[in-house]
Amino acid sequence: MTENSPLKGSEDPKAITKGLREGLTAIRTLFIATVALLITLFEKASKVFIQWRGDLKIQADNRAATIKEEERNKREEERIAQEKAKIAEELRAEEREIRSEERKLRLLKRKSVIKFIYPVLAAISTASLVVVATRLAPISKWSGSQNECIATTIDFADAETDSIAYKVMRCNGGHD
Repeated sequence: MTENSPLKGSEDPKAITKGLREGLTAIRTLFIATVALLITLFEKASKVFIQWRGDLKIQADNRAATIKEEERNKREEERIAQEKAKIAEELRAEEREIRSEERKLRLLKRKSVIKFIYPVLAAISTASLVVVATRLAPISKWSGSQNECIATTIDFADAETDSIAYKVMRCNGGHD
Protein backbone atom coordinates (compact mmCIF):
# COMPACT_ATOMS: atom_id res chain seq x y z
CA MET A 1 0.00 0.00 0.00
CA THR A 2 1.08 3.40 -0.70
CA GLU A 3 1.50 6.15 1.73
CA ASN A 4 -1.39 8.05 0.44
CA SER A 5 -3.80 5.19 0.49
CA PRO A 6 -6.49 5.32 3.07
CA LEU A 7 -5.47 2.04 4.55
CA LYS A 8 -2.10 2.49 5.94
CA GLY A 9 -0.48 -0.34 7.65
CA SER A 10 0.21 1.72 10.68
CA GLU A 11 -3.37 2.53 11.34
CA ASP A 12 -5.23 0.79 14.04
CA PRO A 13 -7.91 -1.70 12.92
CA LYS A 14 -10.21 -0.33 15.61
CA ALA A 15 -10.00 3.08 14.05
CA ILE A 16 -10.83 1.60 10.67
CA THR A 17 -13.78 -0.23 12.09
CA LYS A 18 -14.87 2.88 13.86
CA GLY A 19 -14.55 4.85 10.62
CA LEU A 20 -16.48 2.18 8.75
CA ARG A 21 -19.10 2.11 11.40
CA GLU A 22 -19.49 5.90 11.24
CA GLY A 23 -19.56 5.78 7.45
CA LEU A 24 -22.19 3.03 7.45
CA THR A 25 -24.21 4.93 10.05
CA ALA A 26 -24.02 8.02 7.85
CA ILE A 27 -25.00 5.94 4.80
CA ARG A 28 -27.80 4.34 6.81
CA THR A 29 -28.99 7.78 7.94
CA LEU A 30 -28.85 9.00 4.35
CA PHE A 31 -30.70 5.90 3.19
CA ILE A 32 -33.35 6.27 5.91
CA ALA A 33 -33.66 9.98 5.15
CA THR A 34 -34.05 9.16 1.44
CA VAL A 35 -36.68 6.50 2.21
CA ALA A 36 -38.41 8.91 4.60
CA LEU A 37 -38.31 11.59 1.89
CA LEU A 38 -39.71 9.16 -0.65
CA ILE A 39 -42.44 8.07 1.77
CA THR A 40 -43.30 11.71 2.54
CA LEU A 41 -43.35 12.58 -1.16
CA PHE A 42 -45.46 9.51 -1.87
CA GLU A 43 -47.88 10.49 0.92
CA LYS A 44 -48.08 14.05 -0.42
CA ALA A 45 -48.54 12.74 -3.95
CA SER A 46 -51.19 10.33 -2.67
CA LYS A 47 -53.02 13.13 -0.87
CA VAL A 48 -52.85 15.33 -3.97
CA PHE A 49 -54.01 12.40 -6.13
CA ILE A 50 -56.82 11.57 -3.72
CA GLN A 51 -57.83 15.25 -3.60
CA TRP A 52 -57.67 15.41 -7.41
CA ARG A 53 -59.80 12.25 -7.73
CA GLY A 54 -62.24 13.64 -5.15
CA ASP A 55 -62.47 16.88 -7.12
CA LEU A 56 -63.02 14.90 -10.32
CA LYS A 57 -65.69 12.83 -8.59
CA ILE A 58 -67.36 15.97 -7.26
CA GLN A 59 -67.23 17.51 -10.75
CA ALA A 60 -68.62 14.31 -12.27
CA ASP A 61 -71.34 14.21 -9.61
CA ASN A 62 -72.13 17.88 -10.26
CA ARG A 63 -72.28 17.23 -14.01
CA ALA A 64 -74.49 14.19 -13.42
CA ALA A 65 -76.71 16.22 -11.09
CA THR A 66 -76.85 19.03 -13.66
CA ILE A 67 -77.73 16.57 -16.41
CA LYS A 68 -80.39 14.96 -14.20
CA GLU A 69 -81.78 18.40 -13.36
CA GLU A 70 -81.81 19.36 -17.04
CA GLU A 71 -83.54 16.09 -17.93
CA ARG A 72 -86.04 16.63 -15.12
CA ASN A 73 -86.66 20.18 -16.34
CA LYS A 74 -87.03 18.94 -19.91
CA ARG A 75 -89.51 16.25 -18.83
CA GLU A 76 -91.39 18.86 -16.81
CA GLU A 77 -91.51 21.22 -19.80
CA GLU A 78 -92.70 18.37 -22.03
CA ARG A 79 -95.36 17.44 -19.48
CA ILE A 80 -96.49 21.05 -19.24
CA ALA A 81 -96.52 21.34 -23.04
CA GLN A 82 -98.58 18.15 -23.29
CA GLU A 83 -101.00 19.43 -20.65
CA LYS A 84 -101.33 22.74 -22.49
CA ALA A 85 -101.92 20.90 -25.76
CA LYS A 86 -104.52 18.69 -24.10
CA ILE A 87 -106.25 21.70 -22.57
CA ALA A 88 -106.17 23.51 -25.92
CA GLU A 89 -107.66 20.45 -27.65
CA GLU A 90 -110.38 20.22 -25.00
CA LEU A 91 -111.13 23.92 -25.46
CA ARG A 92 -111.31 23.47 -29.24
CA ALA A 93 -113.63 20.49 -28.76
CA GLU A 94 -115.83 22.55 -26.43
CA GLU A 95 -115.87 25.44 -28.91
CA ARG A 96 -116.80 23.06 -31.74
CA GLU A 97 -119.57 21.62 -29.60
CA ILE A 98 -120.82 25.11 -28.71
CA ARG A 99 -120.75 26.16 -32.38
CA SER A 100 -122.57 22.95 -33.31
CA GLU A 101 -125.22 23.63 -30.67
CA GLU A 102 -125.54 27.24 -31.86
CA ARG A 103 -125.94 26.03 -35.46
CA LYS A 104 -128.60 23.56 -34.33
CA LEU A 105 -130.42 26.33 -32.45
CA ARG A 106 -130.25 28.68 -35.45
CA LEU A 107 -131.51 25.94 -37.72
CA LEU A 108 -134.27 25.10 -35.26
CA LYS A 109 -135.22 28.79 -35.01
CA ARG A 110 -135.13 29.10 -38.78
CA LYS A 111 -137.33 26.02 -39.12
CA SER A 112 -139.72 27.27 -36.47
CA VAL A 113 -139.83 30.69 -38.14
CA ILE A 114 -140.41 29.03 -41.49
CA LYS A 115 -143.10 26.82 -39.94
CA PHE A 116 -144.72 29.97 -38.58
CA ILE A 117 -144.12 32.41 -41.45
CA TYR A 118 -145.32 30.21 -44.32
CA PRO A 119 -148.77 29.57 -42.83
CA VAL A 120 -149.06 33.25 -41.83
CA LEU A 121 -148.15 34.38 -45.36
CA ALA A 122 -150.57 31.84 -46.85
CA ALA A 123 -153.35 33.10 -44.58
CA ILE A 124 -152.57 36.73 -45.47
CA SER A 125 -152.56 36.00 -49.21
CA THR A 126 -155.79 34.02 -48.93
CA ALA A 127 -157.39 36.83 -46.93
CA SER A 128 -156.17 39.32 -49.53
CA LEU A 129 -157.75 37.32 -52.33
CA VAL A 130 -161.03 37.09 -50.42
CA VAL A 131 -161.01 40.85 -49.72
CA VAL A 132 -160.20 41.66 -53.34
CA ALA A 133 -162.93 39.29 -54.56
CA THR A 134 -165.53 40.82 -52.22
CA ARG A 135 -164.56 44.34 -53.25
CA LEU A 136 -164.68 43.43 -56.94
CA ALA A 137 -168.14 41.78 -56.65
CA PRO A 138 -170.09 45.08 -56.91
CA ILE A 139 -167.97 46.14 -59.88
CA SER A 140 -168.64 42.78 -61.50
CA LYS A 141 -172.40 43.23 -60.98
CA TRP A 142 -172.28 46.76 -62.34
CA SER A 143 -170.25 45.69 -65.43
CA GLY A 144 -172.76 42.86 -66.02
CA SER A 145 -175.65 45.32 -65.90
CA GLN A 146 -173.76 47.68 -68.22
CA ASN A 147 -173.14 44.89 -70.72
CA GLU A 148 -176.85 43.97 -70.61
CA CYS A 149 -177.86 47.59 -71.05
CA ILE A 150 -175.54 48.05 -74.02
CA ALA A 151 -176.81 44.86 -75.63
CA THR A 152 -180.50 45.85 -75.25
CA THR A 153 -180.17 49.51 -76.25
CA ILE A 154 -181.56 50.36 -79.71
CA ASP A 155 -179.06 52.04 -81.99
CA PHE A 156 -180.39 55.19 -83.65
CA ALA A 157 -177.08 56.27 -85.08
CA ASP A 158 -175.71 55.20 -88.43
CA ALA A 159 -172.00 54.65 -87.61
CA GLU A 160 -171.14 51.54 -85.70
CA THR A 161 -168.25 53.02 -83.70
CA ASP A 162 -170.46 55.93 -82.78
CA SER A 163 -173.25 53.58 -81.89
CA ILE A 164 -171.22 51.79 -79.19
CA ALA A 165 -170.20 55.13 -77.71
CA TYR A 166 -173.84 56.25 -77.89
CA LYS A 167 -175.06 53.07 -76.19
CA VAL A 168 -172.44 53.41 -73.37
CA MET A 169 -173.39 57.03 -72.88
CA ARG A 170 -177.07 56.16 -72.71
CA CYS A 171 -176.51 53.26 -70.28
CA ASN A 172 -174.48 55.53 -67.99
CA GLY A 173 -177.20 58.11 -67.93
CA GLY A 174 -175.56 60.44 -70.37
CA HIS A 175 -177.38 62.78 -72.79
CA ASP A 176 -177.20 63.20 -76.50
